[in-house]
Amino acid sequence: MTTLTIPTITTDRLTLRPYRREDFPAYAAFLATERSKYMGGPYGESDAWWWFTTDTVTWQFHGFGTLAIEVDGTLAGMAGLIFPPNFPEPECGWALYDGFTGHGFATEAGRAMLDHTFATTSLKSIVSYTHPENLASHRVAERLGGVHDPDAATCNNEPDRVYRHFPQGAAA
Repeated sequence: MTTLTIPTITTDRLTLRPYRREDFPAYAAFLATERSKYMGGPYGESDAWWWFTTDTVTWQFHGFGTLAIEVDGTLAGMAGLIFPPNFPEPECGWALYDGFTGHGFATEAGRAMLDHTFATTSLKSIVSYTHPENLASHRVAERLGGVHDPDAATCNNEPDRVYRHFPQGAAA
């Protein structure tokens, strides 16, 4: 059996690290709020646990996944890739906890995750599924170089706006 080491990635301002069990209360608290509405929430604790474990197990099954975002040692959110069975393609997503929005952290974390994934997998493109009303995520996807792909399949035929990301320097 192959043992996978989930990476820790650092940027100028962030540490992206594997989840720890003690991260779950903050993760579940975020998913219980109205701020998770564009992810299908709010969610109860059982559904939050499904999301938390899916974010983690994706590393083992696909060689990519989601990491916790820390700012100066404080848990600030999450960023990374997921690929559950109902997703047509791997998705890069991000979410920040209260008090951490508006500082460019989502873009910085998303860029780090995309760069890492393109460097360590054979994926040629990655999508971000964004709710049509989630203008903040649209802006992040665009800052990451995502190109709107109106022909891309969505999860469960949802009316998501899909952005397609390519390795930096690659032609779209």
